[in-house]
Amino acid sequence: MEKVIELFKVFLETIQWEYEYDENRKAFMTGVNIDNFGYVHIHILIYEREYVIYTIYEKNAEKEYFNKVSEYLHRANYGLQNGNFEMDYRDGEVRYKVYIIFEDVDISIRMIKKSILIGMAMFIKYGEGLLRMMSGSDDDPEECIEIAEKDIKEN
Repeated sequence: MEKVIELFKVFLETIQWEYEYDENRKAFMTGVNIDNFGYVHIHILIYEREYVIYTIYEKNAEKEYFNKVSEYLHRANYGLQNGNFEMDYRDGEVRYKVYIIFEDVDISIRMIKKSILIGMAMFIKYGEGLLRMMSGSDDDPEECIEIAEKDIKEN
């Protein structure tokens, strides 16, 4: 676990991101602004054999839009290979979760980088449609997913 913590520190310092580290919880907190989307908080929780990265959108969905946001996120999740979107039905928090088991694995800075960046990449890919759902637009969640995934179908 200590090696993984050190690799996260090295990576975050190398890319010059400001972060906080909570020694008791073994947790890093940082965040970035994604162009044309907004700010995302990044929480990295390190356990004995695994770590979890939550990329959390700064704004919560409003209760009246939960159904559209939820449908959109479920459609986005279908087929994802590394992580998933989640929405908290208590307060509308939307986040992307990546879970990595590092037990018996020679973990590297490259793995750390990819596991942090995947959440950001998913908000970039699905962010426009998510914002539409969160704003109460009349757009259909299925059509918005088709637009977000258009490049996948063309390959």
